[in-house]
Amino acid sequence: MKKITTVILLLISSQLLAEEINQGQVKNNRSLSIYLRRYSTFIDSFEQRMLFQNFNYYDQNDKKTIPGYEFGIRKKFENSNFSLQSEFQEYKKGNIGMRATACIGRYCDLAPVSAGAYFRNQFRNTILYDTTPDKFRLSFGFRYIKSELSDGSGYRYNYTVGQKFFGPEIGFEYQTDKYWNFNLLIHYNYFYLFGKIDNRYNGTYTNFSPVSYNSDPNATYVGGEFGMKLNYDFDELYYLSIGILTLEARTKVNPYAMTVNYLADPQYKYALDTGANINYLIYNAANSKEVLRSVYLEAGLKL
Repeated sequence: MKKITTVILLLISSQLLAEEINQGQVKNNRSLSIYLRRYSTFIDSFEQRMLFQNFNYYDQNDKKTIPGYEFGIRKKFENSNFSLQSEFQEYKKGNIGMRATACIGRYCDLAPVSAGAYFRNQFRNTILYDTTPDKFRLSFGFRYIKSELSDGSGYRYNYTVGQKFFGPEIGFEYQTDKYWNFNLLIHYNYFYLFGKIDNRYNGTYTNFSPVSYNSDPNATYVGGEFGMKLNYDFDELYYLSIGILTLEARTKVNPYAMTVNYLADPQYKYALDTGANINYLIYNAANSKEVLRSVYLEAGLKL
């Protein structure tokens, strides 16, 4: 009986010891991170520049921020220096405010107008390689971007300007050591994307005759993204970060492909085509800059 009791106690002790070892290994090898970000972003978008070129709409002096969200996952492969990261980002704003010229008699000024609803989605999928474990990483992957600004007023007019791109990106990431549960992470990514822009309009001319055009030339989207965030680990499971993110890119279009061809009454068509296409040359629509500057709060979980 004593031998049986001793064997049972040894088995129980061995099981408890194995569980403690496994728990310790899990704590020391958390390989999956899940996080959610909330952005507050100033956007000087390609679409807003296109509205200036199409209709002479101007940005507001007191430009407001646009809220955005991002969901991300990072998985580190066991016994390897490689990690896989996926991120989905979204911005939406129901009313982008701009300004247009309004005249009363001889007096003209810029008056606020609604430029329409804006949305922007971005998806990134990257592989990271630790050249120095938990310190410096190189990254390579793919980025997809789609954005659009559209508005309309019944039969009077409707327009859509937007862009859609997909292509490769490369970058690096540097992470400092942890002090009092704080550490700093800096990253930079360079991307070269391929796709199309969307430039559509339907409306009426001065005599209410219908006019329209639809231009969707091939384009490239080239730029870089710089980010920096300060992390604080509450424990081995939860963390909180505050960060900044800046994206600058240019949408490049072949100037001969950028031209529009109005469907309109012949007596107005030449003037419409000429005016629109001269504007594209004057305002450099074939090489339009886009800037996003963000601050964000990130909450994450390590598993």
